[in-house]
Amino acid sequence: ERQLKNEVAVGKAFKKLGMNVTPREDVFTYNQWLSKGKRVVKGEKGTYVKGVGTLFHSGQVSPEPTQSKAEMRAETEQLLQGVA
Repeated sequence: ERQLKNEVAVGKAFKKLGMNVTPREDVFTYNQWLSKGKRVVKGEKGTYVKGVGTLFHSGQVSPEPTQSKAEMRAETEQLLQGVA
C-alpha cells in the first residue's frame, strides 16, 4: 500500500513540472542511476518527493557514463567524505 502511495506521489510531483513519468522505469534516485551505469548530468536538479527522496528523470542523465563505474564510485565517495 505504501509503495502505491509513493508511486502516486511521484507521478503528482513530476506532473506539476509538466512531465508524465512512470515510477521505477524512468525516474530514479542518484544512486539508482549510478547502479544502472548512468550518470546524472552535472548541474541538473532533482525533484524531492516526500517519503521517496530526490529523484531524477531519464532526461536528466547521460545515456552513457563518461567514467568507469569504479571511477564514479571513487568520485562519489570523495564527494560524500567532503560533506561529512
